[in-house]
Amino acid sequence: MVSKAAATLTQTGPRICETPPPLLAPSLAPGRKGVKNAGRRGENLGRSPSLRAPCWLWVPQTRSPCKSAKCGEIANIPEKLARFGLRPRPKQLYLEDARTPQDEIETADVVVETAAMGVDDWIYCSVYAQAIQTLHNGCFTRYLSIHLRRAYDVPYASFYEGLLERFGARPETVLGRIFNRLAAFYRAYVDDPTIPQATPVASQADMVAEIERFGRRKGWTPADWAWLCLASDHERLFEELEADLTHLGLSLGGEFEELLRYQSDVMLHLDYDPAVGKMRRYDWDFPAYFKSGGALLRRPVEVHFGDTHMGVNRQYALQRSDPVSFAKAAIGESYPFSRIRHFQHQPDAADVRRRAAVPTA
Repeated sequence: MVSKAAATLTQTGPRICETPPPLLAPSLAPGRKGVKNAGRRGENLGRSPSLRAPCWLWVPQTRSPCKSAKCGEIANIPEKLARFGLRPRPKQLYLEDARTPQDEIETADVVVETAAMGVDDWIYCSVYAQAIQTLHNGCFTRYLSIHLRRAYDVPYASFYEGLLERFGARPETVLGRIFNRLAAFYRAYVDDPTIPQATPVASQADMVAEIERFGRRKGWTPADWAWLCLASDHERLFEELEADLTHLGLSLGGEFEELLRYQSDVMLHLDYDPAVGKMRRYDWDFPAYFKSGGALLRRPVEVHFGDTHMGVNRQYALQRSDPVSFAKAAIGESYPFSRIRHFQHQPDAADVRRRAAVPTA
């Protein structure tokens, strides 16, 4: 692969980074701090005002000037595009029937390249953004990464870039297959103007077929697809994550085996029965640790996960072994879009019983 410099948009303009990691497409430097506002409220995945995620600019063909939520106001005129070094590509907004007249197809110009950021960098950024959305915001590695940050001073950015690099080089793994399929998808997205902006997964027959049992939505996002793929291969995913911890080069404590089990247990499973719930026991008080931000105590706990409904208004009932209902509960509807009270068992629905803490040397 060809190495090239990557740029990050900061408050003061483009900043060039010289040492890109060797994953899918070379881009962001492993040592840089960033990922501002990629996590949930109150949690910063980095320390700088950098925007690591790809910069999207929609310039609808039906209106000018336009407003971009991430780039401010930029009129659709060559002078402004040249001034900011933006190189847009025409894209369909929606998946259209082949018989749709060309003048009825709604399109937009989407920036996938700038004077400081090449297409390969944009593709890497896009895969990175979906990895954060799926693994951290989608909770599959959320608690693992939080503990590594707190107890072992592993920056969030280093953790997730490491996952991309190591698993991206091993496409036979669960994460490696997903990372590489996303990279291929974004490469095709850049090159093919008919792959839609608003409903991209619907244009990919293999991706649609893989999650068809969860419902045939046009609105599946790349992160939805990735999350449901991981949920379908849950056990192997966590086996591979456990094996990958050896690559961190750290002397990990005795809590890690149970931490991985807790991380696995807290995720929603297709075979979860809301009429029964599920009981789990741990020698470490993970619920208190992740709720309070205090020290992790070796205190035996018994946790009964008892969720029956998910969603901000508890509107999505959990039903055992019902893939369509599971998808609505686990990731929500495509429209309206909300990620509140999804993905995992909710702390406020868990019954936690504790015993006295075990003294440690």
